[in-house]
Amino acid sequence: MTVQDLEIVGMLALRQEGLSVCDIAERTGRSRGTVSRILRREQMSTHRRGPWDELTTEQQEQARMDYRRGYSLAYLKSVYGVQTSRLSKEFEGIPVPSQHKTGIERLLDLAAYVLEDYTEGAIGVREAARRFGVHEGTMQVFLQQRGVLKSRGAQPGIDNPQSKARQQVDSTDRDSGKYWARRTVELALGRKLPKGWVIHHMNENPRDQRQSNLWLFPLAQLHGAYHQRQSESLAAGGRVAASQTALENGGLWLPQLLAQLASSPETVERLLSCTPELPMPDQQESGLG
Repeated sequence: MTVQDLEIVGMLALRQEGLSVCDIAERTGRSRGTVSRILRREQMSTHRRGPWDELTTEQQEQARMDYRRGYSLAYLKSVYGVQTSRLSKEFEGIPVPSQHKTGIERLLDLAAYVLEDYTEGAIGVREAARRFGVHEGTMQVFLQQRGVLKSRGAQPGIDNPQSKARQQVDSTDRDSGKYWARRTVELALGRKLPKGWVIHHMNENPRDQRQSNLWLFPLAQLHGAYHQRQSESLAAGGRVAASQTALENGGLWLPQLLAQLASSPETVERLLSCTPELPMPDQQESGLG
């Protein structure tokens, strides 16, 4: 392999690490035009990394699954923090029955998904309408015609998404979403979370309780260390994905934890039963905190 080939391999490696064309040019001593030409020739993007690029592969695939399910681009933007124009580009070619349809026609095409989310999930008419991109009144009529519209007394206590008890909880935890996040995690795991565990919303939206958005930190100190490292990363240009920062600071992604629970429940039980020790200061500096 020639020196030039080694240089090209180095450029590709730097690009895969998330460095911009300008940064690669500065490190290699080449012009930006040369770096861009080499990257394009090797079929590698030269565009700046955006919010979509910061998502993990699992999160990107989850977003595509949500789109296939019929969730609106506006809703997916609020969940993943990615502009609708970029989402449209990434989802191009994905078949969706309700594409280019609105109102009741859209709901008829997506009836199975709508009814599943509304009847099996702890959401109300407003949230269902937001997810599937229709007017709240249209969603209410659709559900009422199928005899599944939840009344205020349809479910006891805070299990009813329209009950006063839940509204009170919502208003109490409006800023943090702690109650419903913990409820989502505990229902998924089939057990109570130990005292001290912290649930983090990766997209910083406390109202988004989707499993793909939830991370678990065994200690509040580790959660605080994550936010500190993420702030430092953003100040330096945001080259490290938030999910990578969470992993480095002891975070656990809920979907991965559930997958491990299915294959090795005793491992997960042991993990949830143990309280990890805080790392020493020198470990925190090395990225283990």
